[in-house]
Amino acid sequence: MKLSPAALIAGLALALSATAVTAEEAMPPGQQPPADQRETKAEPAAEPKRCVTQDTGFFEEGKQPVFRIVLTNTCEFRLRCTVNAYVVGSQGPKQGNATLTLAPASKGAAAKQTYTMTLKQSGGMANTSHRCTPI
Repeated sequence: MKLSPAALIAGLALALSATAVTAEEAMPPGQQPPADQRETKAEPAAEPKRCVTQDTGFFEEGKQPVFRIVLTNTCEFRLRCTVNAYVVGSQGPKQGNATLTLAPASKGAAAKQTYTMTLKQSGGMANTSHRCTPI
């Protein structure tokens, strides 16, 4: 006896619905089902105040092409920052890193430090990162 596809689907759906057990029925006594996540969403944590601003770019010092990263401290405590840069140009990649110490913002120019990396040519693509810790 051959059944039509519609009859097979209907029979399968009936079999599944008859054996289905809800989460509440499968729970051991004394336990509660998990709350709906839409109801208990917590507010996202506020992002901590950023103390360092970064300015990057390709420049020329004399006739020498360079990539420059300028970090500026906007908080009232000293920071030690590690800077990483990876620059790719048509003549190949170059990477560099440095550790910069930034004075508090009230110290004026000492709150701004620059890392300069010399290049073979001006322009290209750059990936940079920095991580700062209070000292």
